[in-house]
Amino acid sequence: LGDFKKALKYHKLYLDITEELGNKYGEGVAYGSLGTVYLSRGDLHNAMKFFNLHLKITTELGDKSGEGNAYGNIGQGYLLQRDFKKAIEYHNLNLEITKEIGDKHGEGISCGRLGADYLALGDLMKAEDFFRRQLDIFKEVGDKSSEAAAYCSLAFLFESQGRLPIAVENYRASIALYDATRSLLKSKDEWKVNFRHKAQIAYTGFWKALVKQGKIDEALFAAEKGRAQALNDLMECS
Repeated sequence: LGDFKKALKYHKLYLDITEELGNKYGEGVAYGSLGTVYLSRGDLHNAMKFFNLHLKITTELGDKSGEGNAYGNIGQGYLLQRDFKKAIEYHNLNLEITKEIGDKHGEGISCGRLGADYLALGDLMKAEDFFRRQLDIFKEVGDKSSEAAAYCSLAFLFESQGRLPIAVENYRASIALYDATRSLLKSKDEWKVNFRHKAQIAYTGFWKALVKQGKIDEALFAAEKGRAQALNDLMECS
């Protein structure tokens, strides 16, 4: 919800209790949660500090899932610092663990993160490869919302290459999935902010790509439909 002060307050209270109880696993979870809050507010120094504390505890406990999550979060921190090689290094460690423990959904997330790393680095061939792997995995596990996000990532990549027809095709597929899954997600809290934001990114990319193709009328229609969906979403959340 963007209320970082309250988020920090409650995660710190949770950390205090886990330390008091000597619950190392819970302590690690608290560090990871605090790192996520600091990352969300742009405080990369504190985010990386808590992510590394999380990694230290998960490694000590032999918690492979937690270790993988810590690697993934540290990779995100490096990505935001524009240290793309370090981001790739940690996201690869994350990917290896998801494969090791058989976490297909986590593997899809890792592939998407690596796609973003390589896209930022300018290696578009590797970026496309990882985004396609991300898409295939989310199709396999049946996660329609994440599948929509993968289509959107591919569309952005193709648009950046000037491959506008295939970019439009992928934006269209993303939008269709977001629209189809809206009714299924309305009962979930995360739908209120996260889902709406991602769907609007797809709509905006779609109409901008159409404008670049000179399809102004179709772009205007898409933009109006996107605004109507956003208004409807806000009304559903109120």
